[in-house]
Amino acid sequence: MRKRGWLFLLLLILAAAASLAAAKSFDKKEETRKTFVSGIAHEFATDEALRPYSYNRQELEALFAGVNAEMKSSGTKIGSPNLAKRMEIYRKIFLNPGAIAMGRVYGRAHANKLLLAEQRYGVPKEVIVSILWLESGFARNLGDKDTLTALYATYVNSIVSGKSARSKEFIRQTAYFLALCKKEKWNPKKILGSSTGALGIPQFMPVAWWHYAADGDGDGKVNLFVSHPDAIFSAANYLSIHGWKQNHREAILKYNHDSAYAETILAYAEALKK
Repeated sequence: MRKRGWLFLLLLILAAAASLAAAKSFDKKEETRKTFVSGIAHEFATDEALRPYSYNRQELEALFAGVNAEMKSSGTKIGSPNLAKRMEIYRKIFLNPGAIAMGRVYGRAHANKLLLAEQRYGVPKEVIVSILWLESGFARNLGDKDTLTALYATYVNSIVSGKSARSKEFIRQTAYFLALCKKEKWNPKKILGSSTGALGIPQFMPVAWWHYAADGDGDGKVNLFVSHPDAIFSAANYLSIHGWKQNHREAILKYNHDSAYAETILAYAEALKK
């Protein structure tokens, strides 16, 4: 009986400890979520571009109630710290003969818009095709992650990793995403993208969509989810504004910070010329 009593007491202690740990975890998650929501509210209050499309605190709380920050990434991840190893992976995926053939087909299908974009923005058509191939496979992989969850998960992961600048950037990205939703009349809970919140054929982050998206088909709107002309003009516009004429490689690195990515973009573009 005495042993059973001690065993029962031990189980009670373990259960209480587990309950306390769960409560602390819940409190930490709630604190993180509230900080995130407060940051977004601050962006709407201080960024003049966002004010016409702002959300009140109650709306923001409702949007992020129950949003789970734990999410598996999707798409191709080239995560090796070794540049040579990353280049090898990029070559296998993006620079094989089939990939080059697909780029040539895409280039012919959109030849007129690609030429117009090259003339307007000064970015070679082969580079534009290369960007759209690596980013989404010419719209074959737009991403299947809920964008609100993706942005919040990246924010939380940045905090856990001690990357405060990145966490602040994802507060800003989320504010711009929500502003885009209001401006374009999207349901923010139904927009899908990458595991970090990149959207559409050129995989623009929300801030990039807001500032650099361009109307390529002349319909007075920009839809990077379905319009290839819009995607072509937008990618070219982004590279042009980020200094393509001054330094090709550095402009590409503004699009994606990976050196292997930049080298692959240039290699794919050269392959298309042959």
